[in-house]
Amino acid sequence: MAFCTKLIQRLRSINPVDVLVYFITESIRGCVSYNDLAAKIHAETGALASKQAYHKKINLHCLEFFKQVLAMVMQAK
Repeated sequence: MAFCTKLIQRLRSINPVDVLVYFITESIRGCVSYNDLAAKIHAETGALASKQAYHKKINLHCLEFFKQVLAMVMQAK
């Protein structure tokens, strides 16, 4: 699904599922900064990517990916 929405074009250090999970987790806690997001993902998964890399990934493609995941969750219920 991440490939279909063009969130990712090739596999690198940023895992779309990690971005989704930790973005939601950090959003629940309050304001999310890319620095906090990068640090949290690195601490939990060991995936090392800069805050600038996450800034580039969170765009309209990311929004479409999130929407498709939410649609799948809602259909499953």
